[in-house]
Amino acid sequence: MPQKRFFTGARIDNDKIGKFALVTSGCPSKPYFMPFLRCIATTAQYAPTGGLAHFYFGLDRPFANYARQMFKMIKARTDDPQKPHAAKVGNAYFPLAKETPQLQAADFLTYLTYRHMVARDKAGDLGSALPSGPLMTLTAKRRVAGDFAFFDRDTMALALAKTYNDCGNWDGHTEVTQ
Repeated sequence: MPQKRFFTGARIDNDKIGKFALVTSGCPSKPYFMPFLRCIATTAQYAPTGGLAHFYFGLDRPFANYARQMFKMIKARTDDPQKPHAAKVGNAYFPLAKETPQLQAADFLTYLTYRHMVARDKAGDLGSALPSGPLMTLTAKRRVAGDFAFFDRDTMALALAKTYNDCGNWDGHTEVTQ
């Protein structure tokens, strides 16, 4: 499915906009790349003009390798007008968790988000339920509402609609791979 490839990092050939051409594979078997890419883009947009946003992850080795590959791909897109944040993406670092206790705050946010989504799924409520309790407290001070988003049906539909506006309809496509 081309949408899944696109959402997990596949690149569209800008010379073929409207004709749909994916020139990289993305990573459709790894769904964490969609929120990962969103976090990178959201964070990088806050870097000052001419500045870079550097990233520190307390990740296991396999994910660190995937993340390095995604950073290479993002940095290769600095001339893409659809990706203005790419020029602000700095380096990725992978320090040991015991040396960076501040990363545990991000882990806590991730854990609370996961628990919230599991509870919503269990209750059959995958609509647009707002966070509550500690998750609401952690997300209340975000700068922009879109800085923290659930990847639910509505969010995915909006993201797909944006790709239609930017790149044309995904249906009836011809894929080009290199």
